[in-house]
Amino acid sequence: MIPDWLLEEVKAERLVLGLASILRPELEGAASDAEVCVYLYTASLRAPMAPEYVQVYLHLVAKLMKRLARALRRRWEREKTAAAGGGQLVVASS
Repeated sequence: MIPDWLLEEVKAERLVLGLASILRPELEGAASDAEVCVYLYTASLRAPMAPEYVQVYLHLVAKLMKRLARALRRRWEREKTAAAGGGQLVVASS
């Protein structure tokens, strides 16, 4: 099963590529990093991949993980700031 976060990334990248293709028509029909990652992920479940495909897959996964880590870090910072700025921490007593 393809991870939900990766499917969401595909949707987001397709939107960006769709908008970019308005300005640059040569991008129309281009595959995004996340789409290629999904394709290679599912292909790897069917049969072993050639080393070249493994290298492409690992490169794309690393690139997507960096992007995901930045998004998680920003979210964590926002939540930490909100908690420090007025949010109350509720501790349940036993």
